[in-house]
Amino acid sequence: MIKSLSVCTLTALLFGCAAKPPRTIDLVNQFNPAEVAWASRAGTGKILGSAVIQTAGGIPRTCAGKEVNLIPVSAYSSERMYGIYGGVSKGFVPTSAQRWNIVRNVAYESSVRKATCDAQGSFEFDELPSGSYFINTTVIWSTGRQYEPPTGGGLMLNVTVNEGKSIKAVLTP
Repeated sequence: MIKSLSVCTLTALLFGCAAKPPRTIDLVNQFNPAEVAWASRAGTGKILGSAVIQTAGGIPRTCAGKEVNLIPVSAYSSERMYGIYGGVSKGFVPTSAQRWNIVRNVAYESSVRKATCDAQGSFEFDELPSGSYFINTTVIWSTGRQYEPPTGGGLMLNVTVNEGKSIKAVLTP
């Protein structure tokens, strides 16, 4: 009896847990390039940032080697961030919940500036015009245990940049 129960339990764990289907995020707002045209101009603002998540054991994990997006705030990007992160000021989505469908928008994607986190989990955006932006990236790591999925997640932070000023942005859950 115990042997058959453990085989059933193992079978359920390996094959019975179907992945959740992606959540569809239907956006009401249309992307308007004119609304974010200001962000394509050169400015004198700067963002010095980092992204870090503490493991359950207290070990800091960073965004090292991961892409960081700088997205000008607009009606469209705000709705998109709200749909993904559940808010527009700060957000975290664990890897286990990062499955959604959003219709791809090439014009929106072209308004996004990109950087890469260095080995210490730091990133920088410079020559920025004044305005409000969303920053998002991922901090994901493997526990090294067989059959255990990666952990961590996506992080988002809303920041305001002013001409001639540098701001520090730390993305954490």
